Amino acid sequence: MIYKTHESLGYINFKDSLNDLLNKIDVEYKKGKKEFMGTFYPTIYLLNEDILIVFKEDGSLIEYIEIGKGNCIFNGINLFKTKYSELEKRISELDNSLEFSEGGFDSHKCGLGIYRRFRNGKYSIYPKNLIFFNKDYKSKKTPSTDEIINFYLGKARGK
Repeated sequence: MIYKTHESLGYINFKDSLNDLLNKIDVEYKKGKKEFMGTFYPTIYLLNEDILIVFKEDGSLIEYIEIGKGNCIFNGINLFKTKYSELEKRISELDNSLEFSEGGFDSHKCGLGIYRRFRNGKYSIYPKNLIFFNKDYKSKKTPSTDEIINFYLGKARGK
């Protein structure tokens, strides 16, 4: 699948609504919901392709796409078949403000995140998961760690 920054991943267009995509796909899928801090987001999981598509709360457009296998091509690079260290180098040439977190990095400019698996005290050489997001996804206010902890502690206490 070819990824076009903030536009599409193969036949999946970030402007697709939940209903648009359901009418378009011709593969086995499961509908579901992803919850984050009390907000539910509709999802479609494409079973054979290991692709999770997460929509805005109202299903009007795609927030992000997670993929765990396959051929994903970006700027002529096969993301799953290129070493993580090489991807970090190549993506940083396109975006000099990568955001690093445990196991990977995000590029707001390129609209993608690349993550490795951690097993037996070591990170994998090749990416294990990719995330592709719409242009507004990273501009949302991210709750602080304290806000997340307080939300879930309050929920656990029945508040």
